[in-house]
Amino acid sequence: MVACSQCRSTVPRSDTVFSNQGDLLCSRCGAFDAAHAQVERGRAAAYESAGRNRGALGLIIGAVERAAADKQAGQLHSELLGVAYSGAGPQAQSATVPCSRCQTVVLRGETTLSMEGDPMCRSCAAGYDPVAEQKRLEGSLIVGILMGAFLPIIGIGLAYGLKRKPAEKKGAVGGTVFIFVLLYFCWPLLLGK
Repeated sequence: MVACSQCRSTVPRSDTVFSNQGDLLCSRCGAFDAAHAQVERGRAAAYESAGRNRGALGLIIGAVERAAADKQAGQLHSELLGVAYSGAGPQAQSATVPCSRCQTVVLRGETTLSMEGDPMCRSCAAGYDPVAEQKRLEGSLIVGILMGAFLPIIGIGLAYGLKRKPAEKKGAVGGTVFIFVLLYFCWPLLLGK
C-alpha cells in the first residue's frame, strides 16, 4: 500500500500511476492529471494553428486566437479542479446511446463521433461528410470579410457580440484591416495630393 501524493489516500501500488512530474498518484488523481495534460495539448494545438497566420493581419488574428485558447483552457482547468475537489468522480455512462442522426439506440462501443462530438451509428457514419460538416461548423469566411469591409468596426463587434462562427469572426477582422490599409494608402489620392 502506498499513499497518493495528491489526495493522500492509501491505495495498492497496482492502482497507481505516475504523474508528468514523476509523483505517484492513485488512479482517480491520475485521470485528472491526464485530463489537465489533454487541455494543455489542446492549447498547444491552438497556439500552433494561430502561429501559421502570416503578415500583419495574421499576427492580429493569431493574437486573438491565442487569447481565446487561453480563456478556454483556463475554464477547462477550473472545471476539472471543481470536479476533483467536489469528490464527484466521472458519471457512469449507459451502455447504449441514441444516434444523433437517425435516433436509433446502439451500443456505445459501436458508435463514431461527429465533429461536434455527437455519437453516430455505423450506417450514419458511412454517409457522414466531415469536410462539409467542418465548413458548416466554421461558417463562411466571405460573410465575415463582407461584415468587416462594409461595417469596419461595427462588423467586428457584431461578429463577436452575436457569437458568430470562427471563420466569420476571422473574416470580419480581416475585412476591417483590409479597409483601413486601403484607406491609409488611398487617402492622399482621394484628397488630391
